[in-house]
Amino acid sequence: MKRPLYLIHGRLGAGKTSLISYLAGTEAFARAFIIENEFASENVDAHTLEEHVRRENIFEINGGCICCSSGAELLDALTNIATRTDATQPTIVETTGVASAAQLLKQLFLSDVFHAHFTLAKNVLVLDASECTPETIGAWQLDIALADLVVLNKQDLADPAHFATLERALTALRSSARCIPTNHGAITPSLLADGRPSGMEPALDSKEVTCSTCWTLPFLRLRSDSNRH
Repeated sequence: MKRPLYLIHGRLGAGKTSLISYLAGTEAFARAFIIENEFASENVDAHTLEEHVRRENIFEINGGCICCSSGAELLDALTNIATRTDATQPTIVETTGVASAAQLLKQLFLSDVFHAHFTLAKNVLVLDASECTPETIGAWQLDIALADLVVLNKQDLADPAHFATLERALTALRSSARCIPTNHGAITPSLLADGRPSGMEPALDSKEVTCSTCWTLPFLRLRSDSNRH
């Protein structure tokens, strides 16, 4: 049995840690392993997570980004987690605010430890609804294309008309985008832990596979039996 892995990414301040803290307080994620990546040398978010997660379940990777310079540390953390006895415990990876989701998926999908012990359960992009505009959302086009869920956090701080505009902008970029409005990262756990794998899977039998209408990434493909919404 492979371990479910959840990738949480988005800009600094979007609410990634709030989302993970909320999930850690639910039954489905109460025993989750958390890999917390911070570009700075000291990980403030890890201290916040300690209020909700057992310290031994938190793996800190500081001073670099796991999509590039700290990729080896990510694989070391996954190797450590793979030795734990209960394979049903989920693993959540929180990236820095500047990480490339595509590059990180490449790190995972081309690694032996991921193939042997993990499956990508959900790729989640978190956006700050109070600060995003239709123009800035365009900068996230590739991330939106790769995401299983797009969490529009801080809905309470966004004007309703502005929020509706953001949803239309997301739909224009990808008509099948599944957008989830939240406040303080409070999301229904079953939207992530629904038993279905991510819409993305490693492309091991092809040198070049198109994973969206706009990009070709040689290590990804859309899962043929995907139920992405």
